[in-house]
Amino acid sequence: MISSSIQPGLYSLFPSYQALGRFTDRTEKGLSAIGKKAGAQPTARPCRHNFIYEKDARYTIYSRICTSSISSVFSAIEKDTGSCVVIKESIPSYQYIIKREKGILARLRACPSVVRCLNAEDSSADFLVLELIDGCHLSRSLRLSLIEGLILAYLLVEAFEQVHKNNIIIRDVKDENIMIRRNGEIALIDFGLAIDLKDSDDTINFLPNIGTIEFMPPEICQPNPFLSKAIDYYSLGVVLYNLFSRTDLCGIRQHEHTNRFYSFTAHGEILTDQCLGQVPELLHPLLQALIQRDPEKRVTDPEKLKEMIFQAILQHLEKTQA
Repeated sequence: MISSSIQPGLYSLFPSYQALGRFTDRTEKGLSAIGKKAGAQPTARPCRHNFIYEKDARYTIYSRICTSSISSVFSAIEKDTGSCVVIKESIPSYQYIIKREKGILARLRACPSVVRCLNAEDSSADFLVLELIDGCHLSRSLRLSLIEGLILAYLLVEAFEQVHKNNIIIRDVKDENIMIRRNGEIALIDFGLAIDLKDSDDTINFLPNIGTIEFMPPEICQPNPFLSKAIDYYSLGVVLYNLFSRTDLCGIRQHEHTNRFYSFTAHGEILTDQCLGQVPELLHPLLQALIQRDPEKRVTDPEKLKEMIFQAILQHLEKTQA
């Protein structure tokens, strides 16, 4: 158990969290400039699936952030206040997924590490209005130090603990769904595929092969997926591995066929000695605790994981200060 008096000190060990301010989001700057102009009415760019622009006059779409097969995410301005926001909408046949995600985000409104949904109480809206996070996505390009990676892992375990206490499993944990705010805190930003353990009638909960293949644990590929928080902790292990290795775990990308992925991970050891040789030795115990083929063998107790991470931090400090 790590005492509460020690935990705040972790932030002081994140020496370059302010350096993450090197991330300068031109879109965010542009939005701020436009929002400050009195009466500014920027012209929305024509965007595929841009249904929101046609049906809600409160927002002006500024630019598209990303698009998937079922949804699009836009940066936008709330006209009345000039506030910069993010809007997520789906194609018409998948609008129920957006409403489902809105309900999940409403449940998680008290979790500081989860993106805030600004229209959670508006049951009539079939789109999400989210806070525009001043920060950057997690990626190798940040070149985090080992100590920063360990602290990031600690913060993510804390975030998962908050989410899991609300009977929610994220199910799509990956680097692009994790953001680091400019102040060094983290934000989980996508709950479109989340599992609501309180809703036993939700058919999305039990669909196999849901998620991003390279971050999916083997049990997700089974016809009747075993649903537990162990799913998220496996994905966390892959995120950390990919962050500090030169190659992705398993070398399998999203375009690879699911059956090939399952045949690879369903038999034998996933985290081989060769894989471990790609990452710093201090990370080995943590990765071995998380990346287990059998969900029953994964360490999913957040207190145990935080203790493991904290001990690794202390070992690192002892080595560097010796």
